[in-house]
Amino acid sequence: MGKQIPAMMGRDTVDEPADVGATDAAWRRWLPLLREAMLTEMGRAPVPSESHGEDHIDRVWSRVLALGEELGADLEVLAAATFLHDLGRHHVRDEDHGALSAELAVPILERLGFPAEKRAPTLFAIARHDLSFDDVDRTTLESRILFDADKLDTFGVVGVTRAIRSWYGRVGIDFILGQLDRRLALLSLPQSRRLAADDYAFARDFFVRLADQTGASVAGAYVEDREDRTA
Repeated sequence: MGKQIPAMMGRDTVDEPADVGATDAAWRRWLPLLREAMLTEMGRAPVPSESHGEDHIDRVWSRVLALGEELGADLEVLAAATFLHDLGRHHVRDEDHGALSAELAVPILERLGFPAEKRAPTLFAIARHDLSFDDVDRTTLESRILFDADKLDTFGVVGVTRAIRSWYGRVGIDFILGQLDRRLALLSLPQSRRLAADDYAFARDFFVRLADQTGASVAGAYVEDREDRTA
């Protein structure tokens, strides 16, 4: 599948308030449908990624919901974008999977009857949640919330276990530290940075201590062109 970025529709700045209307009834009813569609797609994907499974999606959704409610975002868009954002990660072992995820999400949204006017903003957030896009490319509040919530899963105890499972023994600890630093620096929202502070410090301290106790070097810069990364 080619890398095609869905066109942007809806709000085009992060400051414009969302039209959430009857939010509770709207977004809650999509959750079981989206979960079922996600699990079905994951189940038939060619290269399932353990680090991007249902548990990861649930943690991202918890943060997305908290940020979305605090900031007045469109929770329907965020629900669909969260549950479908990593579909492409089970087809390619590459961090640049956002566009493929959006492409795979198109027929799912159509099949579920997801509101037509909200499909493009949803696909926009999905496509731009990976590290191949700069912060300036995430021009909606929903795209920034999804990106940040996804990257927050790199930190804390869970982030450490994901990094060990995906990276440790295959890359240097300096690479892992670089990835932690990179993800913290890319967080878009001040609310996300506050959420990240303690968990980032924990994860970084863990790998610094691990390097010290194993005699590993942490002097090198991280490498940006590796294919298998956790978020």
